[in-house]
Amino acid sequence: MALILITITGISILSPVISSSLSSVAIKSTGQIVATQLFDNCDSAANWKVGEAKNTLGIDTVDKVEGTASLKMTFAATGSNWGGLFYREPADVWDFSAMPLLRMRFKASDQMPANFKFCIVTATEQNPDDWIINTYSILDKITVIDSWIVIDFDLRFPENYVEWPDLRYIKQIGFQCWDEFITNPVTFRVDRIERMVGALIPLEAYVKPNVVYLIVNDSISFQVFARGGIEPYYYAWYLDNQIQPQTSATFTYKATTLGLHEVKAILRDSNVTSLTLKANVTVIEASRPIQADSDIFKSDIRGVFLHTPWGYNPQWNVIADTCLSYGINTIVIETYTSHFWSGSGIVDFQELRTAITAFHNKGLSVHVLLCVALTPDTGMKAKNSAGATVDWLCFTKNVSKTMLKAVAESLARDYDIDGLMFDYIRWDTENGFICFCNECKARFIVDTGLTDVNWPADCLPSGRYYWDFIQWRCIPVTEAMRDMRNAMLAINPNLLFSAAVWPAFQDCGNYWVEEIGQHTADWVDKGYLDFVSPMVYTTTLTGTDSVDQLTRNSRDFYVGGSEGKIPLVVFTTIDIDGSPRNINNFVEATRLMRNNGADGWIIWRYGGPGLTAYFDVRPYLGALQETGLMEPIWTIQNLTVSINPGRTAATISWTTTVPTKSRIEYANHPLFNATVRYDDFGRPIYYKDIDYVGGTIQENTTLKTTHSFTILITDETRFRIQCIDANNITITSKEILVLATSP
Repeated sequence: MALILITITGISILSPVISSSLSSVAIKSTGQIVATQLFDNCDSAANWKVGEAKNTLGIDTVDKVEGTASLKMTFAATGSNWGGLFYREPADVWDFSAMPLLRMRFKASDQMPANFKFCIVTATEQNPDDWIINTYSILDKITVIDSWIVIDFDLRFPENYVEWPDLRYIKQIGFQCWDEFITNPVTFRVDRIERMVGALIPLEAYVKPNVVYLIVNDSISFQVFARGGIEPYYYAWYLDNQIQPQTSATFTYKATTLGLHEVKAILRDSNVTSLTLKANVTVIEASRPIQADSDIFKSDIRGVFLHTPWGYNPQWNVIADTCLSYGINTIVIETYTSHFWSGSGIVDFQELRTAITAFHNKGLSVHVLLCVALTPDTGMKAKNSAGATVDWLCFTKNVSKTMLKAVAESLARDYDIDGLMFDYIRWDTENGFICFCNECKARFIVDTGLTDVNWPADCLPSGRYYWDFIQWRCIPVTEAMRDMRNAMLAINPNLLFSAAVWPAFQDCGNYWVEEIGQHTADWVDKGYLDFVSPMVYTTTLTGTDSVDQLTRNSRDFYVGGSEGKIPLVVFTTIDIDGSPRNINNFVEATRLMRNNGADGWIIWRYGGPGLTAYFDVRPYLGALQETGLMEPIWTIQNLTVSINPGRTAATISWTTTVPTKSRIEYANHPLFNATVRYDDFGRPIYYKDIDYVGGTIQENTTLKTTHSFTILITDETRFRIQCIDANNITITSKEILVLATSP
């Protein structure tokens, strides 16, 4: 017989078998019934398990709240380890949907590890074999050490959820601590775990799938998942803003028209609360071309950087002619946010438009380099730990986000650029450790849950939350890149994105994450960049911090090796501290970069005809031509994917402008993996390292200009193609999903 206490408007009705130690639960203002049901009295450890060696699980018959015992759990009880799991599982599944609140008595005898969480594992109605781990913050609930407290978990709201757990199919509950090295025993106790009815929650919902690719004449069903509010629910569906006849939670769509379509569901509950949910459908031909004429399909990216040319009366047509005649194919022009934003709005930058036209007339690609954090308006500036304003953008402020989005949209809409290169997308280190403004404080507390932070002292070096702050401050920087990229792609989906970044030195690890909040490998992993440009500004060719070492380390760490996840296009220089670089040294540096897997280079900075303020670049480009480092550029073109009617196979074909050998690599999993590392080099923070995983490879070693492979596919299959010319120059595409429309 279940032990149940029911409280109705303050009047308690007790079952005669209820223990007198069970407290009644305060009635909610809605007047609904609130019930408490015993889940585990914790008098026995027989139903619980311990998942890792050196952890122990038992009972404590002395230190308890009620009954005969409490559960006693200890991490690293018999030696150091990396945490682990204490858990309980049902014979089949538990259904907590009617009573989703879990209340327990909890006592921490020691300071709990930073990664300590409560967790449940759920399945779904569609797939009972699913193993979905949901975690719940507990550290913020542990208000005292070595005293019993009451902790409640609303299982409907795990951390960082997008799709809520299906509490009808709970397969495990437990306490976990993963990826944290524990040197001394850490003990906690749990007693009397109860289930409770949850309070009413507002209406919320999501639609699945929300992004999908369909071959023309295929069909798919969309479904709205809703909870909260007042049932029953009412549904209306729209396709491209045209009302559809379906009025249930599902909508079936048949793809008849090519292109991008919007599916919209309007959900209303009985309290007249409504939500609008949207999904995007891209309908494609079974055989279709993929854009393959951009910079990333060239055998070599050869660029020059135009450094602050605006004040030197540049002659754009002359510069374009010079670059074309010396084999340059890419122009990178430096700009600042202040070129596009003034006070409270967008301003026009006509001279940039004039420059772009001049270079495009000669067939040169134009990438605008934007110094993201420089020249901010006063209201957007960061603050150091002393409260002083620093001339550097605070990425957290809403006014900064508004400005960056507007600048990004203007660049994509108003200027015919081929790509955007992010620069100065990091925190400053020269004018004080930043940022400690009020917005950063509020966001830090929300994101980390560290409500007891003594700001800023706790976040400074040697402060108790210093490493939490270091880990956190990467987030606003990365979000700025993500949001600007998304805003621009919504206007021009053919744009390329890159970043000028600090290079990876030997054992670099998480150094730049700590120093400047620049997490390059994370950007590559998330797909935010089409190529990456480490700044290798040194004349040392080999050895420590040399051209050789910095190129190799950046290649391995940022892109996963030669022919990596994305191209590596190295920033090099002909200007060394205001003096012209030795030409032979420059040539050997270029050769080393190529031998170490670089897919191109960008010279800092252009000088010569049309812009005489800087050292003349022509002798350096001429030397590269004379030494055989400027072979004619060739490209991949006409890349096409054709899928058979049963969607079991695809033929991938393309052409090259010179005869090449060809290769295709494919798999039903990503070809590259971001390995998450922690606590390297005495810095206890997480960071990523891009590693090559690989897949199945087919190749044709005959030199020819037409190429074709047929592969078996699933909806998860992705591929990349590779061509090698007679000089062993290689072009490797990005990883492409078979059902996607572009690389």
